[in-house]
Parts: sequence; structure tokens; C-alpha cells
Amino acid sequence: METLTVDDVTEHPTRIIHDVEKGEIALVTKEGRPLFVAVPVDKQLIELGLPLALAIRLYEQEAVSLGKAAQIAAVSVSEFIDHLGARRIPVARYSPDELEEEIAQFG
Repeated sequence: METLTVDDVTEHPTRIIHDVEKGEIALVTKEGRPLFVAVPVDKQLIELGLPLALAIRLYEQEAVSLGKAAQIAAVSVSEFIDHLGARRIPVARYSPDELEEEIAQFG
């Protein structure tokens, strides 16, 4: 998720369009406060509705935690995990180092 200021959007209006066309969410701020979010309209947004589609996209982009994403979607964490599973989106995210540590503990 890219964060743009109102000045960024005013000076470079196509920047927000390019982000959304790439499937990315763009957060626009004014004086450091969030003002609005530009969300790509795609099949997922149409099928799931804005809260759930936004939460999934933010979670996929690692912009929010699992708990925060569930809160945005207005569902329980377990329901959100089910939605992720249905879309084959991994819930556990390990860096290569973290994964090696986890595997070493079982060895």
C-alpha cells in the first residue's frame, strides 16, 4: 500500500491511477491524517464487498495484521482465516530465517 499526500495527488494525479491499475491500494493523507483510500475495483471487490475485499488485500500486502484485517472485515479471526484459506492465501508468514529456525526446532 502506497501512502500519498494530497499534494502528491495534486502534483502527479496519474500516480494514484497507476497504483490502482497495478492492483495496489493507495492511502491519501492530508496533514498527516488519512483522508481516503483508493481501492481497485476487481472481481473480488464485487463478489465480497468492500470491507472483506479491502481486508484481504491489506493483509496480502502485509499492511495490516491478521487481527486488524478481521476487524476491518467485521468478522472473527477464525472466519477471516477461512476466507484466506478459500483463496489460498497463507496465514502464517515466515521469513527464510524464521522458517529455518522453526524447522531446526523439529530436527
